[in-house]
This record gives sequence, C-alpha cells and structure tokens, in this order.
Amino acid sequence: MRRRLVRVVTALVMAAGFVGVAAGPAAAQPYCDQPDPPPICEGEEDPGPPYGTPSVSLREVVRQPGGLRVSGTASDPNVATGIQVKIAVGSTIVATLTTSATTSAFSGIVPAAPGSQVCAMAVNQGAGENAYSCRSFTPQFNPFGVLENVSSGISGLTLKGWAVDPDTADPVKVEVYLDGRWIRSDTASQSRPDVATVYPGYGDDHGFQVTVPATPGSHQVCVRAVNVGLGATTEIGCRSAVQGSPPARPSLVLTPAPTGTSVAIRVIPSGTLATSFTIQLRGRALTYPPNTWLWTTVYSRAASGATEFTWTASGLTPATQYCWRVLASNAYGSSYASACTTTPMASTDPLPRPTGLMVTALTANSITLSWTDNAVNEQYYRIDRAGAETITVPGTPTTGWMTQTITGLQPGTRYCFDIGAWKDGQDYDPVRDFCGSTASV
Repeated sequence: MRRRLVRVVTALVMAAGFVGVAAGPAAAQPYCDQPDPPPICEGEEDPGPPYGTPSVSLREVVRQPGGLRVSGTASDPNVATGIQVKIAVGSTIVATLTTSATTSAFSGIVPAAPGSQVCAMAVNQGAGENAYSCRSFTPQFNPFGVLENVSSGISGLTLKGWAVDPDTADPVKVEVYLDGRWIRSDTASQSRPDVATVYPGYGDDHGFQVTVPATPGSHQVCVRAVNVGLGATTEIGCRSAVQGSPPARPSLVLTPAPTGTSVAIRVIPSGTLATSFTIQLRGRALTYPPNTWLWTTVYSRAASGATEFTWTASGLTPATQYCWRVLASNAYGSSYASACTTTPMASTDPLPRPTGLMVTALTANSITLSWTDNAVNEQYYRIDRAGAETITVPGTPTTGWMTQTITGLQPGTRYCFDIGAWKDGQDYDPVRDFCGSTASV
C-alpha cells in the first residue's frame, strides 16, 4: 500500500508543475528525500510502475531562439494513437506536445523558463499512471560572447569579438566602456560563420568591430552585451591596451641653390617615434576646385631613428616661391612642419673661359683641338669658325681636359676658331681667334 501511495503522490506532484522531479539522464527516478520514500530507497526491490503505464524518454534539450528544442519518444500500451507529453522547465509546465502515432516521437520548440532541469511527462491513458523523464538543463537567458582582441591605431582602440542573446537570432547591441566610462554603442551584426557553427540556429550575424578614440597611454576597455527578453545585460570581456602617440613635429631647413633651380631640404627629426617621412610640395590646383592649393607628395622614405637627412628638389624655376611640408608619421598619426622659400634669380655671368688651348694633332683634312675645361655644369662647348656650322661638344658636370677633332678641312690652310662654354640663361664669353693650320700635301 505504501508503494502505491508513493506513486500516486509523485504523479500528482508532477501534474501540478514538476516540483521535486529528479534531475539526471533521460530516465524516471523516484525521489528518496521525502517522508515516505519508495522501497528502492530502502534497499527493497521496486516492483515498477503499474500495468498499462506509458513509457517516455526525453532525448534532447537544446537552447534555441524563442525557447528550447526538445525531442524524444513516448507511448502508452493502452492506445494506438499519439499521446500527450507535457514539457516542464523547473516547476513550470511550458507546453504540451503530441507524439506521432506511428513512430511515438515528439519534438518541438517550447518556451524557456528559469530552472535547472527539463522534464517530459507522458499523460497516461486508461490503466496505469503518468510517466516522466528528466534531464539536467539550465536555460540561459543572459547574452554571452567574447571580446577577442583589442588593437591600437591612428583612430584609437579597435575592439573585435562576438555576442549572442539566447532569446533571439537577431544581432544584439554591445556597449563599449573605456576606463569604466561608457564611450559608444554598436550592433554585433558582422558575419561570423564560426559562431554559427558552435551555436546552430542563431545564424552568423553576431560579430562586432568597434573603434573608439583614446588618449595616448594605458587603458582598460570592456564590452557589455545588451539583454533581449528575460535575463540581464552582461559583460562579455575586458582587456588592457596601450594607445601610442604620433611622432613629434620635425624641423625643416630650406637652402636654395645660387642657380635658382634647386632647393636642398634638410629634415631634422624630433625624437625616435617616426617610422617614415614624406616631403610634399604645395601648388595651385589645375583642376576643380579652382584657385585652391594642394599638397603633392614628391619624396618618401623610411625613418632611421633620430638621424637627419637632406633631399634636393631640382628642376625649379628661378625667382619663384616654393612651399614645402615634411610629415613625420607612424601607426598612430602624423605631425608636420612647413616652410617656404623663393629661389634666387639665376646668374647671367658668363661661365669661365677654357685655358691651355693647343693643337694636339693635325692632318691635311683635320685639326684636333684640346683645352682645359674650367666651367661646371655647362650644357656644351661651342666651337665656331667663319663660314661653317657651329660644332657642339657635350658638357661635363666638373672641370677637366677636353678634346675635339674638326674634319672636312682643306690641306695647308689656316683656320681660326672661337671656343667657349655654353649654358642657357648665361652670357657667352669664348676664347676668340684660336688658330691652326692643316698639313700640306
């Protein structure tokens, strides 16, 4: 009689809301922590459920958007049709499912509720009593995720990670806190197939990448996932990070060449934080918007600590103003210095005359002239004689000895030449009437 009473009490308690159902694998286990425990708790053989009692097995419980996905089997020997299976989470009956008449299977998405176990109760038909099967399972309601990485850069600190709320497959909001202070909110909606693989049913739109401004120095950054439905907003991670500084402003020294066609630009770094330097020239825009001034990059190089360097801008126009800017840059930004200068008017003084002119070889039809070149950076040397075309000899960047053979002459004839260095924009001052005679036949 005592055993029968225990079964009845247990069934009534289950029907009232699953209070006191044992947790564990999918099997019906009687309680032993009650005033009148069943015989199995006292070491006596349990005769089992009465004849005609249904069988039930809760095989799967999985958290899904909108509730829990449950599945299992249940059947009653008294009927050939499907039977009802009541699903409870904790002490709350949340749904009633019906088994298949052919496979005895049941499945469905049922509402989630607070609790530490999920139970399925097969409702008895005819003789016997209700049967039940439980699994230990605590539904999660708070959002969860991971703050995976924090990196620093020119725009500030960039945070990467993912966040999911168990109650919805939609992207959730995340809040970023810098040193304990809310700084901005964003939506975790970037594609993360890896998250979808681990949490099927929620999709892959749960990643976030957020950049927040930060002053140079050490910081702590935290991310909270904003709750949807039951539960509470949850912190999903904190990390320490260091925001670097852009390099200090360099110094810039401009030295125009006397020719007015070049400017030496000397760059003096301030400190060692720069990783690169860029020299820019300011000029008037030739296209829209008109009458604006733009900076154009003309030279770049990697930094070498605090080592200064000089770069020469050539091909400039004399008596013209030029403005230059040098940028010192690293991963956290740039600083710059600028300066302007006017190139000098080009000198019109003639180049130095050649010296040491002599005839170094001759034939009946040619004369070879030689001289000392005293000019620097001349374009060419001119050799002129009356009644003949001018002969040009390519110039040299430095001084030195030069030689040129003049052909097509007549035997036994005296010829006179004007010889001098030439450069556009400067006066021409040759040595005049240097003469020599060809050999007689």
